[in-house]
Amino acid sequence: MTALPITRLERALALEVEPLGDGRVLVTGGAGPHVVDLESATCDCDDFRMRGEEFRLRGAEFACKHLMRTKLAHGDAGLLRAVAELLLNLRQGARAACSVRSGSAT
Repeated sequence: MTALPITRLERALALEVEPLGDGRVLVTGGAGPHVVDLESATCDCDDFRMRGEEFRLRGAEFACKHLMRTKLAHGDAGLLRAVAELLLNLRQGARAACSVRSGSAT
């Protein structure tokens, strides 16, 4: 799996998700409200309109921030694995940085 873009994840986590019914959700907190359709895995934002096919090919971890936030809120297993992998890598990086600063790295 390719690494999850941390900046996209940070932006996604700052958003709020509100169910609209019929498999759609309203995502707010960014530049404007956007509607995500869970069944078709689409979003009405410009980012998705421009790169939607790329998102479908690469996976949920590369979706627009609105679709990513919606998938996180609904427990998308693949995206949750990508987040867990990112957190593990960050933790390992922090440990390595601490070891280097303390002079215990070899």
